[in-house]
Amino acid sequence: IRDYKVTGVQTCALPISRTLYLGLTIFVLGTLLGYLVADLLALTVSRMAMALGTALVSPATQSLLRTRMPVSMLSVAFGIYGTTMNAAAALGPWIGALVIESGHWNWVFALNIPVALLSALLIGIVVNQERGPEAQGEGKAFDYAGMLLLAAVVVCFQITGTSEGSVKWFFITLGLLFAGLLFLHVRRHANPIFLPEL
Repeated sequence: IRDYKVTGVQTCALPISRTLYLGLTIFVLGTLLGYLVADLLALTVSRMAMALGTALVSPATQSLLRTRMPVSMLSVAFGIYGTTMNAAAALGPWIGALVIESGHWNWVFALNIPVALLSALLIGIVVNQERGPEAQGEGKAFDYAGMLLLAAVVVCFQITGTSEGSVKWFFITLGLLFAGLLFLHVRRHANPIFLPEL
């Protein structure tokens, strides 16, 4: 079994700890930019960096659970993981609103830094530098074409949510076309961006 997200393919070929550190570093840099620079462009870049860092950390965390936990405990481990993620999604806006009411809006960025540093410390204690046993992507070329096709599908269907009439149907058609090309591509690539049987 491999990770299903785009960055998850990379975590199979890299040590999990390195992927986690890379994701946290990108996330913290984005957080610092959002905290220090009060500019719309800077905030946009900040949020993009934070999203990229999260996209690296999330599948690496799931790989860590899957490769280090006994099979008998996997359901419990992923249950706790899912509950924690859902609780964070539910409590995050409420905590953020309290922080903004109590101080300055950029404090919501500053709060991420100690959490990220604590996470980095725990990674150093808990996670070693070895690759997981599912490192099937090692030595194979990364599927850049698949990544671009997947991004095109997502962008097209995102645009359909904010468009109307002929423009909406154009992007629906284009998205379906890219989806078809992606389906054909992953069935032929040696190391596809996701498993075609999914």
